[in-house]
Amino acid sequence: MKIAFLAIFSIPLILLAQSNIDHWESIVTDGTDWMYLLPDEQPVANWMTADYDDLGWNEGPSGFGYSDGDDNTLVPATTSIYIRHEFDLSSLDDIEAGVFNMDYDDGFAAYLNGVEIARENLGEPGETIAWDATLDADHEAVLYSGGYPDTYVLDDFALLLTEGSNTLAVEIHNVGLFSSDLTARPFLHVGYTVEETIFSDTPDWFIPPSELCDDPNYTVVLSTGGWGNEFGWELLTLDGVLIDEGLGYDDYATFELPVCLADDCYQFNMIDTYGDGWNGGAFHILNESDITEIHHDFIKNYFLQVISPALVIIILNEEVALPELKDSAAYLTVKMSNTNGNDRFALIEISKAMDRFIVLPSVGDSQYIIMVDNILRYCLDDIFNIFDLGINIFC
Repeated sequence: MKIAFLAIFSIPLILLAQSNIDHWESIVTDGTDWMYLLPDEQPVANWMTADYDDLGWNEGPSGFGYSDGDDNTLVPATTSIYIRHEFDLSSLDDIEAGVFNMDYDDGFAAYLNGVEIARENLGEPGETIAWDATLDADHEAVLYSGGYPDTYVLDDFALLLTEGSNTLAVEIHNVGLFSSDLTARPFLHVGYTVEETIFSDTPDWFIPPSELCDDPNYTVVLSTGGWGNEFGWELLTLDGVLIDEGLGYDDYATFELPVCLADDCYQFNMIDTYGDGWNGGAFHILNESDITEIHHDFIKNYFLQVISPALVIIILNEEVALPELKDSAAYLTVKMSNTNGNDRFALIEISKAMDRFIVLPSVGDSQYIIMVDNILRYCLDDIFNIFDLGINIFC
């Protein structure tokens, strides 16, 4: 297995409060009955809306496809398949959130009551794709091999729904007519604030969003090599409480997942399910207060040789206007105080070209990484020793 690289990059956004979800259920899962169409011409434009009449379509349980052994409804080789499922909601009052999962081969677009909610490997959002079009790239389904399907947290989920009848519609396109396989396995989950069960239990693999927030303050960035379907990761507190995780990805691709983290310490595990890659090793994310003698010399040398030459220090002065800040840079604010109680402020300009995560020397089987921001905090004395400011405290 080729090694994949995974890191977390800081984004200065604000955390949102925890949700009030009591439990999750699946409105749509494997085995749910759908109406489906194997087209020989372009479907009418409103085929995905709730008021479309799908009389004359075939009926069968999901998933749909051929050749992967993950299909409840086998279909012949085709360039595309269109599917519709209607479900009733007596009330929207107790619905807090929604999640759509899709396991697919090779591209799809999904619609809830005619509104597009997800699309992958199928043109641009809102684009109409011909029923017999060929795709530029293929995509392998992942559930049948132990992977985790693509996930879409639906913002304002209840606003997409109506009391009474609702329609989930998905179009799935093959890379070409002579493709060796096709998979269409959609899932729609709802987070309820009450204990009553209305639909089905979620699949064993389903992972509810641990914190639903509009403003995530970190992003997990994953770049895979080969055998991406074997790659997994998990983010936990130091006490071992799972915050988020992922498993099963495309080869040689990049994925991003926003997460919400409070100001604390965490452990980050990288997993190879086959056992020939990471072998259970863990990356530990350090901040400046966690640095030990083992990493001190490396960090000081890295700062002097790599970081320091690229820094711009801006000493703020009430008599001088604040300089124009660059969109292409990040800034660290520093408060400096002396024993007389006089405070000064400065900005440290960090180029976006600089690596934000630094891999530290390993200790035994453990790997360590640290953000460049934390290195700067650790090396504030080195940064400001060239200024005659009479400063002895940095914040």
